[in-house]
Amino acid sequence: GVRELRARAGFRKMEAVALCKLATVHILLDEGSSAAVVAKQAVTLAVESGDRRCEASARLVLGRSALADGDFEEAQRAGEEAAALFGAARDHAQETSAVEVIVNSYLQRSDLNAAVRVATEVMNRFAAARNLRMQASMMIAVADVNLQAQDVEGALVFLKKARVTFSEAKDSVGEAGAFHRVAQLCATIGDAEEALWSIQRGTALFRKLKDKSGEGGILLVSTDLCFAKSWGYVAMGSQDKSVQEAKDALRNAELALRLFRAAGDKRGQALALLSVANAQLMLKDVSGCSSSASDCLVLCEEIAFDVGRAGALLLSAGSHLADGHMDPAENSANQALLLFRQRGDSMGTDAAGNFLKDLRSVVSGATAKENFPGFYLRGTDSFQPLPQEVAAKTARSTAERRQQRAPPRPVTANCMIFSPDGEMSVFFDGFEGRLATVSQTTRIRRAEVEEAPGAVEDRPSAGPRYRAEVPPVYAVRWQGVQAQPRKPLAEGTPPAGRVEGAYYGSTFIDAGPVGAGTTFPPMFKVSAAR
Repeated sequence: GVRELRARAGFRKMEAVALCKLATVHILLDEGSSAAVVAKQAVTLAVESGDRRCEASARLVLGRSALADGDFEEAQRAGEEAAALFGAARDHAQETSAVEVIVNSYLQRSDLNAAVRVATEVMNRFAAARNLRMQASMMIAVADVNLQAQDVEGALVFLKKARVTFSEAKDSVGEAGAFHRVAQLCATIGDAEEALWSIQRGTALFRKLKDKSGEGGILLVSTDLCFAKSWGYVAMGSQDKSVQEAKDALRNAELALRLFRAAGDKRGQALALLSVANAQLMLKDVSGCSSSASDCLVLCEEIAFDVGRAGALLLSAGSHLADGHMDPAENSANQALLLFRQRGDSMGTDAAGNFLKDLRSVVSGATAKENFPGFYLRGTDSFQPLPQEVAAKTARSTAERRQQRAPPRPVTANCMIFSPDGEMSVFFDGFEGRLATVSQTTRIRRAEVEEAPGAVEDRPSAGPRYRAEVPPVYAVRWQGVQAQPRKPLAEGTPPAGRVEGAYYGSTFIDAGPVGAGTTFPPMFKVSAAR
């Protein structure tokens, strides 16, 4: 009988372990409700088996499943029970994982004070026990709470403390992960110096550990930093430097992609492909962007990665626009917009909405498809609307290019000249005038003279004059003048020409040789009132 009971207990434990693994698969597939059902079955079997460690593991999986299902109170209860069981078994690593479930349950309910309290209590307990590794892990949990509360400085302080504590504990894995987190946060807030230092140190540690996935992840942080610099140079008007930073971003993203492929990390591959496609779009490599976005979309469909799927659809829309295919661009952008809204991603929603506005502007002919600047990708997976400075710069550049390309507009009109007695003496059926333009060399020369220190010009005393560097051309300028009363005619004499009513004459001709300036002396004037 005892052997039979032990066999049954062993079978129940094996079943519980198998169900825990199945629940974890459901969590990865974003099937929270299915994961919660399976995890509850695993807890029941683990309790029946009498194995306390197995029960603790099952309750931990139940807490994670409840988080995925949105049942945050159940997640808190399961996490607390798992933490107590792991603490009794002196399994501090798993205890820390259970505490993270508790903290996340409070965060999801926006109870930040409770989250900080729980994480700080556990961190202080590990500090008192001189368990440096677990203390550093809880510091990262406190940093996450501070980020949730939008306290970036506080989060950075705890992340740096965790990095130092991991180093004291001789935990290279934790130290490399802390360097990664610090680099990512510093790149986000624009602290390039600290971000670069953390990237270099983290890369060295990941290579020492032969962690290809970790090295690829920190390379994506470097890619993110290059994107930020590229858009910064766009705002400064330095196009060459912007292109160079985009090329650096492409090189880093391709290196990261190769590392993720070597490690078999499909999620990392999807993130790297997002950066590759975005850099290719910024560099006007339309075919490359389309290919990378398609590969990313296939991977995201395979692993049910909606964040990457939305970004891949948006990049695909951008490649379609750059290629002149407006209908596919609109279709992909609408799909991306729907996914961003479903995920509650407000910045992604704004980015997709702005793209649709740009698309409509191109379709209407207001802007050219070549003027589309690309997408503002930050944090390796967050598509955001362009910053105000960059958006204003790109809009101004587009307007300037459009103005430079605009051809001179011809003006066609009829010209009638009348004699003093009201008879039409001259009639031009079609008369065309064009604006006299100035060469680009003359404009540059004039700008240099005006910007030179001490170059002051007394325009009123100088008066109208010609410039020798521009050959004179003849132009005609039409200016409106007040209509004059017609001279009364002899009784019974009809008016000549096409003049009707009591008034005639509404324009006068002003013609003459035109130099570089906008003023010139008239050669003759002819008006209806003489």
